[in-house]
Amino acid sequence: MCEYCHTYPHMPGCPNAPEPEVVGTCAWCEEDIITGEAYAEINGKMYHADCIEDMSAGKLAELFDFEIKENAYG
Repeated sequence: MCEYCHTYPHMPGCPNAPEPEVVGTCAWCEEDIITGEAYAEINGKMYHADCIEDMSAGKLAELFDFEIKENAYG
């Protein structure tokens, strides 16, 4: 049993807890994606779920290789 968090395995934030495992790097924010975080893999690149939610429609269109078109009047 741990002297700080009094559990095993250690509670998150415990100074004796091991460093979280990095599973990849987000292509949008360039920060680590760690075990337990929600992410998506698009065209072979990894993105945090939160980063995808913050992307504009134009950027998402680029990621999924489609165009956003504008309809002309007249």
